[in-house]
Amino acid sequence: MEREYLKIFMEYESHDLPVLYFYELNLPERLVNRSVEIFRDGHAEKFESAEDFYRDVIEICPIETAEEINELWGEKFHAFVITKEEFEEVLYNKKSELYGSDRT
Repeated sequence: MEREYLKIFMEYESHDLPVLYFYELNLPERLVNRSVEIFRDGHAEKFESAEDFYRDVIEICPIETAEEINELWGEKFHAFVITKEEFEEVLYNKKSELYGSDRT
């Protein structure tokens, strides 16, 4: 199965919302397979299966492309295509020092 990996930065809004989103998407459906959400205080929420990610969702919708996110979601969102290795470094905490609790 083909996959795409996205990193989405959202400008700080609230302690309740992540500032970084990392998605592994199944193609061509563009549905989330795995994801990591990193909050301003550095803690992360990981979803290692689609069932975990979509557990509280009423309607499952595909994730837009990086270009569509950058064009349609406004100035507070910045999306980038990343590699599988970059995604898994975050998923498996290999780069946790980059997203640590020293963020203020």
